[in-house]
Amino acid sequence: MFSIVLGSKKLFEAIVKKTNDDIWKYLESNYNKDEINKDLELNSLVVAGSPTLSKSYGVSISLQDFSNQIDYLVQLYQPKNVILISSASVYGLSDNTNKIFFEDSELLGNSEYALEKIHLENLISNIAGIYNQMNFLILRPAGYYNCFNNNRRNSLIDRILNFEYSPIKDNFKIKHNGKQIRDFCNFDALVYMILHFSWHENKRLSIMNLSTSQAFKICEIIEIYLPINIITYLDCDERHIHSQLSNEFMLNQANDAFSDGTLKLVNQESEFKVRNKLNA
Repeated sequence: MFSIVLGSKKLFEAIVKKTNDDIWKYLESNYNKDEINKDLELNSLVVAGSPTLSKSYGVSISLQDFSNQIDYLVQLYQPKNVILISSASVYGLSDNTNKIFFEDSELLGNSEYALEKIHLENLISNIAGIYNQMNFLILRPAGYYNCFNNNRRNSLIDRILNFEYSPIKDNFKIKHNGKQIRDFCNFDALVYMILHFSWHENKRLSIMNLSTSQAFKICEIIEIYLPINIITYLDCDERHIHSQLSNEFMLNQANDAFSDGTLKLVNQESEFKVRNKLNA
């Protein structure tokens, strides 16, 4: 049985690297229906594309056309599992520093990207109501770290943590004076949960937050790892700037991986203390 990653070459390559086998296939978001192998027996379909983000890579596809591509693959293959890579952005942002978003929290995201993911979540939920024999998982990861793109670490947290090793010393312009609270998701955790879900019995429709770090203020980690002269804090009157996820469901599902060290939770506060002591 084969599995397909739709719309993210980066995720596809990470899965293949982790599994080291050829059962995984990759399809572009705007694949040609006449050119795909219609005889595959499909275990999992991983929907990872984003019409919003694809624009920056020169790929043009509307959200409706992408939705139709998903629906076509589900009807054609009727895979055992359908996994949607959504985003924590669907929750929106809070003005409460203690606010934690759970899987059943209201979806208030209003950016183009968040609205796209909410649309795709609704699509998957509707499909789940039709195909009773299939399993569905919606993953809502926080911002990624340990994430490569063309062999470069390009997420904010990776750029910060790996600044001293990078040949390109960019300046950092940080919104909201760096006071926004965030947590992050190790890209390996995303890969792990996809593989775990693909080969285990699951509920008909599950939703899971993915976060593998404690929540912290961006400025706290920036001022440990970056020279002060390359940081520009940008002021903003917006008060809805915070986002942190409950990861209890993820920890329960991936307990073995965290127990044996396959995955790790990052405690930023303890790491700060170590760095401060070294720099003293």
